[in-house]
Amino acid sequence: MPKKKVINKELLTIAILTLITVLTWIGLDVYRTFKKTTDTSISQKQLEPLESSFDKKTLNSLKERKFISDDELSSVPELRKFELKTEKVEPEENQQATASAEKEETEKEASQSSQVTETE
Repeated sequence: MPKKKVINKELLTIAILTLITVLTWIGLDVYRTFKKTTDTSISQKQLEPLESSFDKKTLNSLKERKFISDDELSSVPELRKFELKTEKVEPEENQQATASAEKEETEKEASQSSQVTETE
């Protein structure tokens, strides 16, 4: 006996909704294409004839341009250098220990500064 393929109900629903979406998308795109108007006006400047002569001065200036080889280009120093700042990520236990040590140091400094002001 041949096995019948069982189609999952949710999969069939998704397939039908996808088909409807694609057909709607294509239909709206075709509609938009037919309704779109194109501007066929040509400006007066576009209708003017082009000059048929070459500007020899410009052509000669192009020939006189300096060519920079790869070796010369690599010898030019960089104008900007960027440094990447990386932070060392410590485990949570070390962060707590570091925070408590910093707190103790600030308390010591505060007590020392108060002692200095009292002696004065």
